[in-house]
Amino acid sequence: MQTQVRWRFWQARTIRAKLLIGFIALGVMLMLVVGAIAYIGVRSALQMQTLASLVAVRADRAAALEQWSGERRLDIETLAADVLLRQYVRELQGAVKRDASLGETMAARLDTLRGRYLDKPQLIDADDGSAYSRSHRVLYPILRAYLDRHGYYDVFIVSPDGDVLFTVVKEDDFGTNLVDGPYYDTNIAQAFEYIRQTKRASVMTDFEYYQPSDGPAAFIGAPIIDGTQFVGVLIFQVPANALNEILNGREGLGETDETYVVGDDGLFRNDSRFRTPDMPSTILNPDYKVDTVASLSAFSEGHAGAALITDYRGVPVLSAWQPVVLQPPDRSAGVTWALIAEIDQAEAFRPAQNLLVGLALVDGVVLAVLVGATVLVNRQITRSLHQLTQVASRVAAGDFSQQVEVVTQDEIGALAGALNQMAGELRMSIVALEARVAERTHSLQAAAEVSRATTLILDPQELMYRVVDMVRERFGLYYVGVFLVDEAGRYAVLQAGTGQAGQQMIVQGYKLEVGGASLIGQAVAKADALVERDIGQDKLHFRNPLLPKTRAEMALPLRSRGRVIGAMTIQGEDVAAFDEVNVQVMQTMADQVAAAIDNARLFAATEAALARAEAERPADGARPAWRQTDQVMRYEARQPGVPPRGVIEPAEIKQALEDQRVVAIRDPGAEHVALVGPVMLHGEVIGALGVYDQNHTRKWTDDEIALFEDILGRMALVAENRQLLLQTRARAEREQTLREISDKMQQARDVQALMRVTAEMLTDVLKGSRAYVHLGAALDEENENDDEVKNDKDETGLEG
Repeated sequence: MQTQVRWRFWQARTIRAKLLIGFIALGVMLMLVVGAIAYIGVRSALQMQTLASLVAVRADRAAALEQWSGERRLDIETLAADVLLRQYVRELQGAVKRDASLGETMAARLDTLRGRYLDKPQLIDADDGSAYSRSHRVLYPILRAYLDRHGYYDVFIVSPDGDVLFTVVKEDDFGTNLVDGPYYDTNIAQAFEYIRQTKRASVMTDFEYYQPSDGPAAFIGAPIIDGTQFVGVLIFQVPANALNEILNGREGLGETDETYVVGDDGLFRNDSRFRTPDMPSTILNPDYKVDTVASLSAFSEGHAGAALITDYRGVPVLSAWQPVVLQPPDRSAGVTWALIAEIDQAEAFRPAQNLLVGLALVDGVVLAVLVGATVLVNRQITRSLHQLTQVASRVAAGDFSQQVEVVTQDEIGALAGALNQMAGELRMSIVALEARVAERTHSLQAAAEVSRATTLILDPQELMYRVVDMVRERFGLYYVGVFLVDEAGRYAVLQAGTGQAGQQMIVQGYKLEVGGASLIGQAVAKADALVERDIGQDKLHFRNPLLPKTRAEMALPLRSRGRVIGAMTIQGEDVAAFDEVNVQVMQTMADQVAAAIDNARLFAATEAALARAEAERPADGARPAWRQTDQVMRYEARQPGVPPRGVIEPAEIKQALEDQRVVAIRDPGAEHVALVGPVMLHGEVIGALGVYDQNHTRKWTDDEIALFEDILGRMALVAENRQLLLQTRARAEREQTLREISDKMQQARDVQALMRVTAEMLTDVLKGSRAYVHLGAALDEENENDDEVKNDKDETGLEG
């Protein structure tokens, strides 16, 4: 709609305005193209430069992560190899195992220690005099100082059996077992299990939510080996913010650059630089899941990349990514992260935006100069077109005699000559158009006359003769004929045709095969109009010696009530006598003729049926149809809120049936007034009809009573006709069943097959469970099964 409004606005402008707008639009377009090329070039250069910088930042951060991971492993491997630590660990294990005062079993002893040390991160000695407390007093200050110096969250000593014998912070994991305890499925248990199985130098797990610390945590583990004996596992708990200092440094590219790490679950392993103090941490926070091209490519494709994408905030950014694998020197196990470095597109392309502002200022000056030059040129061009505009307006008003004097040989002169030629051609076109309109009007009027005539004739044969004569006469045709499909649906038989040729073909019983090699046969089979404008080139046209002048033929299917009952052939003496408009008009007329023929045939059949029914009606009493049935039928219609009366017959109905007349009753003691009458057929009562009203003041008028009596009579006649129709259908169904049985019996090859077919048909028609057929001598008990054909029918079907 908006496009149409703009186009109308443009069409309403003068040539001067269009030229001015066109030149300005061209200038603006050129400036936009130049500006776009410059902007795209600068933007492309900025993108390449920024992506290269992001790749450098990405590589620097990756190296920093690998260095951090190596230092953490070096820390734990150095401490695990310390001689004093191995001695303290042995003493700690011995203190727990040998101190019977703590409990009889290891689980009981650990529970006792949990009760004394749990949630007491500053407690050095429980002052219980136990050997464990003496070992704890020596070991705690050493590991506490190590934890504070290197920035770890907690330090664990775990026995080879998985018992957590020592932690600095003493959270809920202290005194539990990492093999079958409550935290057997956490990442600390994974680190322990790997060390216990492999006895390798060290292992690091990924960050996961750790319940005892109520937050994300990663763990680094190393075996404690005393000589050749595996005495335990040393584990460091890495705090959640361990990677923030590495990745959130401010030596980046700008105000919106960011470097972060995500795991294969798409969650942060460090805090986003866009996190504000009032925001929750983004580490392992599902509300800040990173599901971008960068993270997916790093994990699914396993290689580095850089591109313009949309980040986890939904902001367009320039991004560089790569997978980072933190592994021990022997590359036995490791953690894979996606390292992503990004900067907002708006900041990266800010120089290109500034370039656009500068170009806009320059374009404004250029546009002002262009407008002034365009006005001067426009004035010279439009002056010569003024005369052409005046002449064109007169031609548009209908004066096609106007001519423009051609005085120049340029484009204006060529336009003047074209205008003169157009005026002459318009004069000739209008004359031809008026002739075509007159021809189409005549065709429509003729079709309307034929259609009106079909509504007045009820005899099918008279109707078809009238149609072909009128079509030939009104349309000036050579020959018109009407074919109807026979009962078998195999042939289209000529029923009416114009002229002596038509009469002769009817006498000969002229017919064409449906679907055969003729236009009529194909039109009936396809239910579509077929036209042959030159019969000399058509293989379907049947050359009839009685119609030698035919040069063009049109076959129109006669379609009524969704079926084809025949076809109409229309033949002309001229080649290409029929066009598309003729076909449409003629087909519409043919459909109306088909409906009229179908209605006439139906009317004739109805008249014949009524005549037969009248002949069968007995002279005395009601028709046999109602005497042959004992069915009682009732129907009651009520207004909303009126309760049903049921099958009880009120007194007024009995009175009307006894008196055999219409009774109008108003019972003061009842809830209604009534108008009741008997339904009578030939002096015999076959039912009753009544209407009730709850309005006690109502009085039935003479007109209402007369209308009621008329309805009673009509209802009796229609009911009897309906009953006769049902009986006629029943007789027809019986005759059809008998014909089918007879046909199948005639198809039997021998007597045995005849008996089998007869038995099967009897069980189907009479719904019996078994049928017997016996031909020949009388049955006796010895040969009864030899000379009979049985047919049993059960739920599964027939069995011979």
